[in-house]
Amino acid sequence: MYYLRMASNRRGLSKMNKRVLNTFFLVVAGIAFLGCETTESARETAVMEPLDRSKRPESGPAPTAAFPDYETVTLSNGLTLYIIASERQPTVTYRLMFRSGGLFDGNKPGLSELMANMLDRGVEGKSAFELASEIDFIGAGVSAESSSDFTAVTVSGLSKYSSELQAILKEVVLTPTFPQEELDKLKQLTLSNLASAKKAPSDLAGKLRRKLVYGEGAYGMYQTEESVAAVTRDDLIAYHKAHFKPNNASLAIVGDVEPKKVSKEIEALFADWEKGDLEPLPDYEFPKVEGVTVHIVDRPESVQSVILVAQQSFARNHPDLRQMRVVMSVLGGGSFS
Repeated sequence: MYYLRMASNRRGLSKMNKRVLNTFFLVVAGIAFLGCETTESARETAVMEPLDRSKRPESGPAPTAAFPDYETVTLSNGLTLYIIASERQPTVTYRLMFRSGGLFDGNKPGLSELMANMLDRGVEGKSAFELASEIDFIGAGVSAESSSDFTAVTVSGLSKYSSELQAILKEVVLTPTFPQEELDKLKQLTLSNLASAKKAPSDLAGKLRRKLVYGEGAYGMYQTEESVAAVTRDDLIAYHKAHFKPNNASLAIVGDVEPKKVSKEIEALFADWEKGDLEPLPDYEFPKVEGVTVHIVDRPESVQSVILVAQQSFARNHPDLRQMRVVMSVLGGGSFS
């Protein structure tokens, strides 16, 4: 309104402009009147139907959710493909997963994690910088991770660069060089993170929980300064050779692809990747827990405390696992780990 008043006071204003302004003022006044009327109506409704905060509002219908259709293809070398075609975005993601992880770390906890983090730090014919530059040039993303049960490599980007993405996936998975200088940098960074974690009550409590629930086996083990320092380049090479086999892996492909075409491309891409013998899963026994026990990590200098309540439960393949996850979320706790 301030701007309009200043405009109406300007000298030399034509009759046509005055008519336009008058019309505009009438429209604004009408809108203001309707707004007032609407406000008054809303107030009357609020008075007539007060909100009862003692009663929970009725929930609407639960949204329907269904996993999208997918195709499954098993290649001649044993690699299993899971393909979900979607044209909603011009992108594609390749996620290659191996049945490996921390369960096979042996007496060097954190070995599989270090190996995964080294996959894109140099491949045959390319340094870490050269590979990173090639990935950045096409706006792609490459990541690798390792948990207790699996190791995964993910490559994603625009579907028009599918050939380049597939080539990068092959290089990272099959021809990593594990340069010693990059390993030294990674180990130093890992040791720094471990030192910081010792100051975090939540991290200390989580490690204690793993020991109590899973015992001294693979699930109960975690990285230490000693285990990280003990890992060598030869350990990474041996671990990679033992577990990165096509009959030990599955590849999920999601995005703007043609299933038949992309399955032929992947079979040609990994034609020289031969299957091999697999390491058996390590024997594992959970500790017996009787009654309620209380365990304390005493850190007087901590400014906050963390309390965890944990117990052993049923296996991941139990038919009621999903329902139990819902119960845990309602209670405010975490899921099974």
